[in-house]
Amino acid sequence: MYTVLAEAGFGPELFNPRQHRSAVLVERYARGLGLDLCARLGVFDAVEKAARSVDAIRDACRFVPAFDRALRWLLEHARHCGALARDAPDAYRLVARPAAAPLLPCETRGLAADPSYAPAYELLDVAADLYPRVARGEVQAERALFLRVGLWVSYFSNTNGYYALNNRVAARGGGSGSDTTVGLSSRSAPGSAAPPKPSSRLRAHAALAAVREYRMTEPVVFFRRRAQRSSSARGPGFRSRSRRST
Repeated sequence: MYTVLAEAGFGPELFNPRQHRSAVLVERYARGLGLDLCARLGVFDAVEKAARSVDAIRDACRFVPAFDRALRWLLEHARHCGALARDAPDAYRLVARPAAAPLLPCETRGLAADPSYAPAYELLDVAADLYPRVARGEVQAERALFLRVGLWVSYFSNTNGYYALNNRVAARGGGSGSDTTVGLSSRSAPGSAAPPKPSSRLRAHAALAAVREYRMTEPVVFFRRRAQRSSSARGPGFRSRSRRST
């Protein structure tokens, strides 16, 4: 695949064995963390004691109804990992309790492969720590997460190798076209998808001066305003229009 990607213009600076190993380790960590959450929340115990439906599991674990969507995701995650089976659209049974996942060694190997992936592990840890409190209705998930401004700024950054790959791939394709009068960025987060990569790509094609404005969509107010500031700082004549996603 590396040869095919390189022929398409996505060479080893983007896709290489180190990048692949680092991404796989993050996914492996997330997989283990999801199973660990099922055990910590008592989901496996509830299913084993014949609480088979989402409603029954929620009641057995004393979760709030607002947690149903996250609970269903956890159940499906455990099913895809082979710990649960689903006999009907809303009937789960325990197949086998998974062994405790070696999360710390996985994270250690991942950061040794690429230290820039640290924000990805941190975001997973912060979200997982919130799950029990959200399940009990003590905190609202979105509010609790978005209050962690530093976490999001470090995650939605081109210095975070796990996240930045999307921007780098998009920049490769977006900077080579002939229609450069308007730039587009969907879900621009705090502006990481807008500034250096696409503009440097356009500059390499001597097309940056042709960009009249850069349109970004982002539903989170804090991210939207930050993205607008960072894109407006690209230089004279580079205007941005930042708006909510619908």
